[in-house]
Amino acid sequence: MYRNLFLMAVLYACFMSSIFAYVFLAGIMGSILTGFPSLSTFPITAYVFGAAISVVPISMLMEKRGRRIGFVVAALSGLFGGVSIMYAWVYSSFVVLCIGGIFVGVLTASAGFLRFAALESSPERLHGRAASIVLSGGIIAAIFGPQLPARVADVLRTDIYYSLGIALIICFIVKFHSSAPTEDNGSKDRRGAIVRLFDLFGRPNFARGVIACAGGYGLMTLLMNASPLIMTTIYRYPMQMTEQVMTYHFLCMFVPFLVSGVLLDKIGVTRLIYTGLFFYLLSIVWISASSSISSFSASLSFLGIGWNFLYLGGTTLLFRSLKAEDSHLGQRTNELFVDGINLVASFSVGFLLFRFGWESIQTTSAISLLVVAFVFILMGRKKGAL
Repeated sequence: MYRNLFLMAVLYACFMSSIFAYVFLAGIMGSILTGFPSLSTFPITAYVFGAAISVVPISMLMEKRGRRIGFVVAALSGLFGGVSIMYAWVYSSFVVLCIGGIFVGVLTASAGFLRFAALESSPERLHGRAASIVLSGGIIAAIFGPQLPARVADVLRTDIYYSLGIALIICFIVKFHSSAPTEDNGSKDRRGAIVRLFDLFGRPNFARGVIACAGGYGLMTLLMNASPLIMTTIYRYPMQMTEQVMTYHFLCMFVPFLVSGVLLDKIGVTRLIYTGLFFYLLSIVWISASSSISSFSASLSFLGIGWNFLYLGGTTLLFRSLKAEDSHLGQRTNELFVDGINLVASFSVGFLLFRFGWESIQTTSAISLLVVAFVFILMGRKKGAL
């Protein structure tokens, strides 16, 4: 079991390194290549859109042909995305940059299923630890991801933005050649998809899992996507400082996986999610109080920890509510909600930021947190909820 989990953790590290490199620079590249500031986050929105439209086909492919083929297809998509990004910078094409982001999104859709593969290969009593092992691959990505384009640029003596495409290609090649097979242990359910979906959302733990995963991710997207732009374009902080703050955030997203799985198994999934919601509250309060580098660092660090607890807790809640015959349907439904809410949040960042200002992002985040917490607590009062 642990050998397979380790291989999946390596895959996740390669994947997240690529995504962190893209997320860190895509908004900045977008602001350079487009003459409309409100569209500067559109390349990031494009990759979220790519994930949203591909998550169902990727999941269905995995259901029919196994997990491995889905990961390989996504890796090839990532290769194409890296080439597109290089072309976009060389020929100053904002449209091609967005197209490259869509192909990066296909990889995003695939990698989200790695955590479910980890749960499928472990007993229920070790679910928290199994998911944590795989997702802890993000620690490596948090260290090297934001620095990847600059490191490649130093070695190859190319422009930093041009090197982003090269860095993505390198990571995707590693991912392609190290794709580990995972077994498909689902069975067939002959009922219609609509009937099965109603059945799934009738289970309080499934609904709460979706709320925690999707709501938590959407909240993070609002603040994470806006912060690098705010720091570099509004407050004029140097790129090195912005890179450092984002590195802190990425580390706080994934370093807690070293303990959060054990914590989940000890205190229970619901308490872990409530703790995550508290960290989200700290993040919003902190970022609203000051615009200093230390405030950005603290806020985004709290944001990363909150995401960690909600993502792990929501995934575990959701997985435990699924039966073998509806596991793939439940997983892709959750991923569709995650990517859909991410798409809305990502698209909203540029509009809110350049139309209404930084305060509108803070207000929207606070309202969204209240909604997520209220719905999660309300669903927890239903019979059968953990």
